Amino acid sequence: MKTKINSDVILGVLLIVVSVAIFATASGYPAGAALYPKGLSVLIALLSASVVWTGFKKGQEPDRKDTVTFELVKKPVIVYLMMVAYIAGFRFLGFFVATPIFIFSLLLYLKGGTWKRCLLVAAVFTLLCYVGFVILMKVPLYRVGIFGKFFRWTF
Repeated sequence: MKTKINSDVILGVLLIVVSVAIFATASGYPAGAALYPKGLSVLIALLSASVVWTGFKKGQEPDRKDTVTFELVKKPVIVYLMMVAYIAGFRFLGFFVATPIFIFSLLLYLKGGTWKRCLLVAAVFTLLCYVGFVILMKVPLYRVGIFGKFFRWTF
């Protein structure tokens, strides 16, 4: 019986790749700090493998007509590429520049409201992250990126 590749298989494989990248990145962390991301990446990989398995089973059904088309995978691939650009932007520009740009553009692309609402959500989210991480938990997010030195304020 011929198996058709469907969107579940593609999504599952992409998530397995992401989980491997998370695990590899976490391997460079100290032992205690690496435990959570490594465990999370293993969980993501296991769940993604089940998505791939389910996708293959769906592809073996004889009357299945949901084959992968460009229109079907266009939006998830663009969102994935936006996330990759965000990670690169995070390392280069810093959290406080890359995050609002990413959230604003993602919400606009996914039609999350008017541009004013998307801008407001991006600004509020970034502000809440700043308060939570920098002020409350004392995580120095401002040390990342070329614009990080401009966001060293603490209250």
